[in-house]
Amino acid sequence: MDELIQCIDSIRELILSAGHRDVATMDRLNRIYTDAVKTVNQRLRKCEQLLRQGFLAEALEECDREPPLLDLVTLLDFPEAAVWCDMVAHQGLPRPPAVLVDIAAELNDAYLKAQSLEELLVRFRLLNLARAPLKNRLAVLWRIREQDPQGAHWEEDVRQFEQARLEEMQSEFRRAVKNKDLNTLEQLEEELIQGTWISEIPEKLVHQISQAASQLRVNQARDELEQLAYQLSDAFSAFDVPRAMSLRQRWDALAHLVQLAPEDPIFQLAMPALQWIDEERKKQQRFEEHRRWVAHLETLLDQGCRSLEHLLQAVRRASSSEWSLPSELQVRLQRHVQSLQLAQSRRRKLFILFVCMVIVLAAVGSFYLIRHQLLAQRAKSEEQILISLIEKNLLDQAEDRLHNLRSENPEIYNLPSIQGIQAELIRLRKKEKQRLESKAHLISQIEQILLGAPSWKSLEHGFSLVEEAEKLCRSDSEKAQILDLKRQLRQQELKLQEQEDEKFEAEVQALIAQGGALEKKNLDELQALLKQAQALRQRPRVSTELKLPGSRLHAFINQLEQQIKLARRIQRQRVAVQNITLGVGNPTQFANALRQYCRQFPDEQQTSDMQELLTYHVSTWESIYLWNQFVKKWNRTDVILMPKQTITLRLIEVKEIQQQVEQAPILQLLLNDTRSRVKYLQVALNRFPQGEPPLVDQILKIWFESPLLKNAYMVQTKDGKRYYLPEEPQIKGNLVFFRYWDSVLLRVDNKRVPLEMINNPRRGNDWDWSAPQVQYRRYAIRTLQEVSSRGWEESFLDLVEAARKSSMDPVLILRLIRDLVDWGTQGSSILADCSSWNQMARQIHDSELDLSVNWIDPENSLGQKQRQQAKQLLSQFPPMGPIRDEVRWQIRKLRAPLAWFQVQWIGWLMFDSRLGWVVHIKNPNAKYQGTLLVLRGHPGEAPQEWVELGTIRGTHVKIRQNPEVVFLSGSPVFLKVPLVSSGETP
Repeated sequence: MDELIQCIDSIRELILSAGHRDVATMDRLNRIYTDAVKTVNQRLRKCEQLLRQGFLAEALEECDREPPLLDLVTLLDFPEAAVWCDMVAHQGLPRPPAVLVDIAAELNDAYLKAQSLEELLVRFRLLNLARAPLKNRLAVLWRIREQDPQGAHWEEDVRQFEQARLEEMQSEFRRAVKNKDLNTLEQLEEELIQGTWISEIPEKLVHQISQAASQLRVNQARDELEQLAYQLSDAFSAFDVPRAMSLRQRWDALAHLVQLAPEDPIFQLAMPALQWIDEERKKQQRFEEHRRWVAHLETLLDQGCRSLEHLLQAVRRASSSEWSLPSELQVRLQRHVQSLQLAQSRRRKLFILFVCMVIVLAAVGSFYLIRHQLLAQRAKSEEQILISLIEKNLLDQAEDRLHNLRSENPEIYNLPSIQGIQAELIRLRKKEKQRLESKAHLISQIEQILLGAPSWKSLEHGFSLVEEAEKLCRSDSEKAQILDLKRQLRQQELKLQEQEDEKFEAEVQALIAQGGALEKKNLDELQALLKQAQALRQRPRVSTELKLPGSRLHAFINQLEQQIKLARRIQRQRVAVQNITLGVGNPTQFANALRQYCRQFPDEQQTSDMQELLTYHVSTWESIYLWNQFVKKWNRTDVILMPKQTITLRLIEVKEIQQQVEQAPILQLLLNDTRSRVKYLQVALNRFPQGEPPLVDQILKIWFESPLLKNAYMVQTKDGKRYYLPEEPQIKGNLVFFRYWDSVLLRVDNKRVPLEMINNPRRGNDWDWSAPQVQYRRYAIRTLQEVSSRGWEESFLDLVEAARKSSMDPVLILRLIRDLVDWGTQGSSILADCSSWNQMARQIHDSELDLSVNWIDPENSLGQKQRQQAKQLLSQFPPMGPIRDEVRWQIRKLRAPLAWFQVQWIGWLMFDSRLGWVVHIKNPNAKYQGTLLVLRGHPGEAPQEWVELGTIRGTHVKIRQNPEVVFLSGSPVFLKVPLVSSGETP
C-alpha cells in the first residue's frame, strides 16, 4: 500500500514537472500502476460476481479484506489518471487499464444496503422473539426481500409467511364480518392491495373482503344519513344556518357513496331542509358578491382613486335591491368626490407647509441633540453613585436616590443602565427579604415547638432548626435571640427526661402487677410477659440507674425466668396435642403422633382410646383419600358425554373400590349407587370396538359412502316417479335429458322427459335437482361428527326423527331407521332399555317388507309395491316425542348427583376433664360451616358407617349429645362437603 502511494505521488510529480521526463522512470511507474489496477479490477469483478449471485455478505467481506478495496480504488482513480494514460501512450508505453469505478460505486451502494438490511434483520428477529402479529413480521420480511432480492432463501420464507397470513386473514375476515368491523376489513383490503405479495392471492378472498367492506360502508353511511336527515330537520326548524351548512357537507359526501335516490324515504325526510340550504347558499353567494364590490370600492377610496368613472362603476356593482351601501361608505364616497375638486389647490398649500416643516424640524433636531448629550453625562454620574451605594450595602440610600431620580428626572430613570441597577437592587432586596423570612419562619417553628407538648422527636427537630437559624444570623441581636430559644429547648429536654423516667417506673409497676395476675402454668403468657420486660429494659432515653442489677425491673425478670422453667413441663402435653392436630389429613403422620402421645402419657384416660384406634382404624383413614377422589371424579363427570379414555378410567376406579372394600367397608357405600352408571359405561364401550374404528366411523363408512347418498341428483315427474342421476340433467328446448340409475351399478342413457312433466321444486329461475338422501347425508354426517358434544342418545334420536320427516324413498327410510336403531341400542343402555325405541326395529323386523328390493328404479313394479307398504308402516311407528321424553328422563337420572358426599378431614376428637368433648381444628382461621362426621365400626365388622358428631360454624363446634353413640378420643373429625353439580370438567 505504501509503495503504491509513493508511485501515485511520483506520477503526479512527473505530470506537474515541466522539464525532461525519464522514459525508464515512466515505464517503471506505469508497470506498478498497471499491475495495481489489474489486481483491483480482478477483486472488483469477484465482488461483482458475488453480488450477482446474491452473496452480499461475502462480497462485502472480500471488499474489506486488506488492503481495503474501495481505498485502493480511490487511490488509483486520482484526478490526473487520464493525463497519465495519455503521457505513457505518447512515449510508446502500454496504456494502463481503466479502474472499474462503476463496480466500486455498486459496492459502495451495497454497504448502505447491508446496513439497512442489518437493521431490518434485527427488527425481524425482535418481532419473532416477541411473537408479534404475522402482519407486522410479514411487512418487515417484504422489505428484507426488497433490500436483498438476490437472496434466494428469502423468497421461500416470504411464501411460508404469506400462506400463514392468508389463512389468518380469512379468520380475521370472518370475525370482522360477524362483528361488523369496518376498520379491520379496510385494513385487510389495503394489505391485500398494497402488500408486495409473491404468492398468488385468492381472488375469492379479495372479492369477499372488498365486497363486505363496500357493503358495510354503504350500510354505515346509510345509517349516518338517516341521523343526518333528522339533524338537518332540527337545524331547519331552528334556522341554524352554520350547523345546517356543516351537516350538508357531510350529507353530500355520504349521499354520493350510497347513491341515494330522490324517492328514498331518507331523502324525502331531508328534502325540505336541503332545499332551504340551497336557497341560503345562493343568498350567501349574492351577499359575498356584494361584499367584494363594497371592498373594492373601499380600496379605491383608500387608494385615492382619481377616476370618477371607476368609482361610479364600483358603486353600481356594489348596490343591489337586497343590500345598499353602508352609510359610512356613502359619506366617504361623497367626501372623496368633493376632494377631487379641491385636489389642485390643496397640493399648492401642502408644498408651502412642507417647506415650513423642514425648517422647524431642523431647529428641533439641534435642540434635542444638545439635550441628549447632557442627559448622557448626568446618567453616567448617577449610575456610578448608585453602584457605589449598592457595593457598600447602603440599599436604603440607593432606593431613596432612585426614588428622587424617578420624580425629578424620569428620562434618566428610564434609561436601560439605570433600570439594570434598579433590577439588581430589587434582587438584593428580595434576597435579604428571603433571608429574614427564612429566619423568621425558623424562629416561628421553634416557638411553636416550645408552645406545644414536648416530645423527643419535636425537640430533636427544634435543635436542628436552631442550627439552621444560627447560619442565617448577621447581627449580634439576632444571634442572642437564637441562643435564648436554644436555652428554652434545653429546659424542656430536662422536663421530658423526668417524665420519661416516671413513665418507665409506672410501666414497671404495671408489668409486675400483670405478672401477679397471670396463671403460672400459661407458658405463652409468661414468655410474652418476659419479652415485654426485656424490651422495657432495652428502652432508650431512660436513666441508667433504673435498669441496673438491683432494680425492681431486674428482680422481676429473674422471677419470670423461674416461672417459665416450671411451666415448660405442662407445655409438653400441649405440643403432643398440637402434633396430632398437625397430622390431620395425613394418616401416617396422624398415627405416628398418636403413638408418640401414648408413649409420653401412658397413664392417661385418652391413651387407651388412641391405642384402639391405632389397632383397627388406620387403614380406614387411608381410604378416605380414595373416597374423596372417587366422589369428586364421578360427580364432576358427565356420564353421557364421557370419552372412551375417561370411561375406561371410571370402570377401573370401580374395580379399585371393590378391592379396597374388604379393608375399608365404608367404601361399600360408593358401590351401591353406581350400578346403573357402570352398566351405562360398559355398554358405551361398544362405541369403541377393540382393534376396530369407532362405531361412528363404521356407520359413516357403511351407510354414507354410497354414490346414491353422496353425489346423487333426482328428477321427479308429476306422475310420482323419481329418477336418481349421477350428474345434473341438461335442459334443451322443452326437454330434459339425463342419465339415471336403474340399480346400484347400472345406468340408462338418453332419458328425456318433457319440461312440463317435471315436478322438482323451483329455486329462483332454476330447478332444484338435489336428491333428498344427499341432503339427509349432509345432516347425518354433521350430527355424527358432533356426537361427542351432543350425546349419543340425542344424536341418534335426531337422526331417526330427521329420517322419518325426510322426503327420501320410504324403503330407504326404513332401512336407515332399522340400522340406526340397532347402532343406537348397541352403544347405549338407555336406548337398549327404551321399549318405544326398540318397537320401531321390531315392527320393521316383524313386517313382511323386503327392504332389499330395488327402490332405485322407478319402473320396478315390486319396488313400487314395497314403497306403498313402507309408507303405511312408517305411519304406524310410535311418535318420537314420548320416546325423546323417556330417554331424556333416563339421562337426567344418570346426570343427577349421586347420594354421596365428600369429606374434609379438619380435626380430631379428644375428651377434656374440664370441658368435655373437644374438637381440635387443624386450621383455626378457616370459616367452616356444616355437619361434622366421625367413623364408627371396626373394619372387621359390618356395616361401617358415618355418624354425625355435631355441627360447625366458623370455628364454633356444637356437639350433639347422643347417649347411644360412644366416641373414642383421637377419632378423626370430618366435615361433610356438599357435592358439585354433574357435568363439570374433572
